[in-house]
Amino acid sequence: MKFSSRRDIAAPQEVVFDQLSDFSAAERLAQGRGVRVERLAGPPPEASRWMISYEFRGRERRLDAHVTSYTPPEGFTISGVSDGITLQIDIEVIALAPDRTRLALGIELRPRTLPARILVQSMKLTKPALSRRLDTRIDTIAARIERQHRPVS
Repeated sequence: MKFSSRRDIAAPQEVVFDQLSDFSAAERLAQGRGVRVERLAGPPPEASRWMISYEFRGRERRLDAHVTSYTPPEGFTISGVSDGITLQIDIEVIALAPDRTRLALGIELRPRTLPARILVQSMKLTKPALSRRLDTRIDTIAARIERQHRPVS
């Protein structure tokens, strides 16, 4: 199952990439939402690895995630395994103009067990709602990057 979202951001490619690849800030943001994040390796971004615990559909779940590709300022990939599901998150940062950047996010979930297939199948029924939530989160991130980049007048 795949999800994708893209947004144009009024900031240079390097600024957008730096903000998105600030894994410490992402960890703090996740922890503020009740997710437990334990960094297993790092700090170089390309060597980062995490054990993430979260609740989804009434069950405690664990995700072992790591950076599999890191190419500044074009993007990076994070892969992981959680309860029989493999996860791949691709973040692409494309320069449109000196002060305009497109963020393209792709998330792919692949079930590896029967319970995981059932979970992913049930998620397909709510895919429109999940896609809207993803778009809202991407809009929030884009607005935060634009606010931080905007010169003070």
